[in-house]
Amino acid sequence: MLENLRLGSDWNTGRGGRIRWGRERVAARTALASVGLNAHPDVLVGDLGAVQRTQVAVARALQDRGRARVLFFDEPTATLPGSEVERLFAVIRSTVEQGIGVVYISHRLEELPQIADRITVLRDGRVVGSGPMSEFRRDRLVEMIVGGSIQAAARTAGPARDGASGYLQFDEVYGGELNGASFAVAPGEIVGMAGLVGSGVHDIPAVLLGRVPLERGSIHVAGADLPDLSPHRLIARKIAVLPSARPLRAILTLTVRENLTLPDLGRSGGGVGFGCARSGGWRSS
Repeated sequence: MLENLRLGSDWNTGRGGRIRWGRERVAARTALASVGLNAHPDVLVGDLGAVQRTQVAVARALQDRGRARVLFFDEPTATLPGSEVERLFAVIRSTVEQGIGVVYISHRLEELPQIADRITVLRDGRVVGSGPMSEFRRDRLVEMIVGGSIQAAARTAGPARDGASGYLQFDEVYGGELNGASFAVAPGEIVGMAGLVGSGVHDIPAVLLGRVPLERGSIHVAGADLPDLSPHRLIARKIAVLPSARPLRAILTLTVRENLTLPDLGRSGGGVGFGCARSGGWRSS
């Protein structure tokens, strides 16, 4: 984290330009503590969770408040639980009290009355409204964002389903942060799931893939129990998983063709193995 905090800033150096690591670590601890993060400055950012990474980014922006005149926050609460959101807001208010302007970008309309003095609404790259926060009610904001009345933008809900069963069904599933999750997904149906970090919602695909052990409960596909969870078994049951972490959705060092055939290397490569499209055809190993 220490190196991340010093990006764009000068190091504290002594004779011969040597970095004074002791002083840097003390300064780093102070910066991290200002956003509520109690961690050793030498911890790798890659080993932190999404919440902690956001805190490091905020600490980096705030540690040079003596020189900054305006700070931009782009969706800083997207991965933060409620307690951390309040801590962030306190830090932002403290920054404003020091005469620093803050541009706070957010789609969470409920946050704006808590943090904003003025509001500007953009749609399709154009400013469609701007003024004091007190002049904007929630319904007016929504209409400005969608470009019409809320009633006109609303979609008619499809026929209700009893939810008792589906092609994919979780029954009292425990694993990771899941604590008795039960739901069903039917063919042709979209099931939306939402939850803060720590709610367990991100462990649903991890359990399906076998990355997080299934501790209790059962998972059924087309009415049959699905034991020994793994990507291979999911593919065989016609279930695809797109992880929330973008780097896990594809192997960036491979071509599009190679990524598309990863689920079925045996048929694509003439055997189990790895191929290279650039050579003019797949080579199995």
